[in-house]
Amino acid sequence: MFFLAGMTTTNSTKSGRLSATGFSLAVGAFLLVTVYFCCPIRFGDSSSRASACVMHLRTIDGAKATWALENKKLPTDTPTDADLFGPTNYIREKPACPRFGKYTLGKVGEKARCSVAGHTY
Repeated sequence: MFFLAGMTTTNSTKSGRLSATGFSLAVGAFLLVTVYFCCPIRFGDSSSRASACVMHLRTIDGAKATWALENKKLPTDTPTDADLFGPTNYIREKPACPRFGKYTLGKVGEKARCSVAGHTY
C-alpha cells in the first residue's frame, strides 16, 4: 500500500495511483502552499503597511528638502528620481510602497504622495 501524507491508493486497482479524493487533497495542499509562499499579498495588518508607506513618504520629503537647499531650488521646483535616488544621491534606492502603490514626488513645497488610498500623512 502506498502512503502520501495520509492518503492511500485505491485498493481495487493496486496500480499505485491515488484515489480521486486523495488526488484532490494533494492538489489542494499544493495550491495552498504555492499561494502562501509565492503571492506577494499577505493577510497581515494593513495599518503597519500604511505606516511603512508614510515613513517612506517622509523620507522622500526630507530628501526633497535637502536637494532643494543644496541646489538653491524654489518651492515650485520638482526633483526627478535621478535627483534623489541613486548610490551617490540622497536615498540609495527608491522606496517601494508595501501595497504596490506608486509614489509621486511632487514639487518641493508639496508632500510626496502615494497612489494607495489612506497612505497619507
